[in-house]
Amino acid sequence: SSSSSWTKLHVTPNDGTTSKPLHQAKFCLGVERGFSDPNGTILKIAKMINGPDALTAPQHDDEVQDIKNSLRMDGQGKYGLLSRGDAECFLRLPKEGYIDWVWDVAPGYLILKEAGGTMTDVRGRPIDFSDIGGAERRAKLPDHVKGILGSCGGVFHDALVEAHAEVEQIL
Repeated sequence: SSSSSWTKLHVTPNDGTTSKPLHQAKFCLGVERGFSDPNGTILKIAKMINGPDALTAPQHDDEVQDIKNSLRMDGQGKYGLLSRGDAECFLRLPKEGYIDWVWDVAPGYLILKEAGGTMTDVRGRPIDFSDIGGAERRAKLPDHVKGILGSCGGVFHDALVEAHAEVEQIL
């Protein structure tokens, strides 16, 4: 009989003194920018965290600016990459009025939390999955959740929350 063993996932160490410095944080983002970041807020946050050279310079008219140190993919895989230390920051800032479905957030929350990471709303508040939409929207997150910040935690998460707050004041 064969025995299989599981390896516990661990996020990037998040105290800012070991492994990876904050300014080298890798962003893991959705592919559809118009859905997950319609206002370009994430690009501004990346510049605040990674520094002034964080973004690509478009070479052609049809090319869009992007975060140099980033991975883009759809689906729950983003949470897996954060959970195994392949990225440090995840942001999902949907268009105004859109409320996420619980099943789009809860599995990633659990995986990330078990690996030592953090997920909050954009204000840094914990997401309470018991406080879902009410009788008319039982499968939606609470209305006050205007976006999701996920990270390896510690100084990385603090920087995401602070940068988002600063960018929102600018917008």
